[in-house]
This record gives sequence, structure tokens and C-alpha cells, in this order.
Amino acid sequence: EKGMLKLRRNNITEQWLEIHPFGEKMRKICYEPEKSGLKLEAIEVMSCLDKGLIESDIMNFKLSERIVKILDFIKYQTGIRY
Repeated sequence: EKGMLKLRRNNITEQWLEIHPFGEKMRKICYEPEKSGLKLEAIEVMSCLDKGLIESDIMNFKLSERIVKILDFIKYQTGIRY
């Protein structure tokens, strides 16, 4: 292990990530309220539905599938099990 990650929030719009590397100073990454949560994803879904599309040009199925495979590999390599 090299440290810890902590996802924190005060409310639905104020969120940040704390990076706690062992033996080093904690770093904090703040998320912009207008870009937090799934707001942008929901807007894109609504836009696609309005246009009668079943797939987004921004994030198509092949790209989504590729990202899931990468995340699964990372989980396997780090020992994360569900």
C-alpha cells in the first residue's frame, strides 16, 4: 500500500478527494459544483433521448466497455473484490 484516498463531501455540491500518501503531506482535489456527481452524464442522456439516439457520440458503448475492462483489471491487480 502507498496510502489512502478519501472521497469527502459536505453536501451534494461540495465534494473533494483527499490523497493521503504514507509519509507525505495530504493533498486535496476539489470538484467544481457544476461538474460534480452525474449531472453532466444526465444532461448528455437527455440530449441523446431528445435526438432519438440510443448511443452518445461523446461516450459510445465501445468506449464505455473499454473503460470497464480497464477498471476491472485495476480492481483485479489491487485485490479489490465485491
